[in-house]
Amino acid sequence: MSSGLNQLVGGTDELGAGARQISEVVDMVTTPVLDLAGSSAAVVGQIDALTSMLRNSTDPVSAGLVEALGGLRASLTAQPSDDDVIGQLGQLRDGAQEISRQLTDPSSDYRGGLLAAAAGAGELNTGLGQLSDGAGQLATGAQELSAGLGQLDTGSIALRDGLGQLSAGVGELDAGSAELATGLSDGAAQVPQFSDDERATTANLLSSPVAVDARNNYPAAGFGPGAVPAVISVALFLCGILTWFVVRPRRGRSLNSHTSVVREGLRRYRIPALVTLVAALVLSVVSLTVAHVEPPSVLAMIAVMILVGAAAVSSGRLFTVVFGAVNGTFIALGALMIQIFAFGAVYPIEQMPTVLQWLHALMPLTWARNAMRMVLVGYYGPKFWVAVFALAALVIGAVLFTIWWRRRQEPPTDADDDAPITEEIVYLQQTQA
Repeated sequence: MSSGLNQLVGGTDELGAGARQISEVVDMVTTPVLDLAGSSAAVVGQIDALTSMLRNSTDPVSAGLVEALGGLRASLTAQPSDDDVIGQLGQLRDGAQEISRQLTDPSSDYRGGLLAAAAGAGELNTGLGQLSDGAGQLATGAQELSAGLGQLDTGSIALRDGLGQLSAGVGELDAGSAELATGLSDGAAQVPQFSDDERATTANLLSSPVAVDARNNYPAAGFGPGAVPAVISVALFLCGILTWFVVRPRRGRSLNSHTSVVREGLRRYRIPALVTLVAALVLSVVSLTVAHVEPPSVLAMIAVMILVGAAAVSSGRLFTVVFGAVNGTFIALGALMIQIFAFGAVYPIEQMPTVLQWLHALMPLTWARNAMRMVLVGYYGPKFWVAVFALAALVIGAVLFTIWWRRRQEPPTDADDDAPITEEIVYLQQTQA
């Protein structure tokens, strides 16, 4: 319908164009005729007026003119009234103009109605498309509704079964409630009745069933027992390092040419070992009197301190022999500083860098602190003996390596020399020679 109305609008446009042309032709033909008709009517009126004037005259000529004018008027008005050509021509011209206007003017009844019908047909076409889409959606919804009704039917069956089970469960619950009520009644009858004093005692017992009395047996603040393993270990290692910086044994062979290499090397440890022994004994007394430590065995504590002092002396001697008295002392002090960060007494080892965590178990200071901690509390388990054996191995290994290194560095001398000579004297004698 929309397409046909559009075609009708196109045909109307063509008809309007033709009607406009016809109207113009009719105007061109009828206008002169109508104009002439209007002129004839004016002439008839003038003849009537002139006739009236001549009739009042007595002149015979006037009478003749009246007759002549009467004949002329009769000829002009001789057209019968039912065959009014002039009126028909006017109607033809007006009808042609009206047809042209109806076909071309949008405000006219025909043209406006046709355009409105075409627009309505377009809207109807669009509405029918939307109606078709809606019908498709309605069909889809109907299918979903059908599926949902099927599920609802299944769910209704399940609901029916569930309601049956619920009914059975409610019956069981009712029976259980009755049993519970009976049991509560029986239990309430068996609950003992306490007096006010008994209630207060029971409340205190339930609110605080255990009395907690915390006491720190080994506080570290103010140089308490907890600080002894770290402080004493660092102090002994520091004493062993600085002893070799102050006490420097002479270099050279013994006067007795039959002295063994080991005995020759051990004699150089006499003074430093004595100094460290005294330091260990003094620190033991300080720990017992100032720090107020209470070890299960004082002798075991002193023995561990002496072992730690021996490890400090042997490791300090190793540095001074290999790197020299001054350089070795500073290198040993640097290694001690690294151990202080890594042996776990000053800073928690878990918070230190990964490298120091790896070195923690290999540090002599770690072994010394662990041995001191365990001997103060009387723990002699595997960890204690591991620390003791590690310190003993350090002493033996450092002493043997020092003797080997020292004998390797000394130049050979004659057995008849009456005194050991130093490197400085040898150097001066060579210069004088």
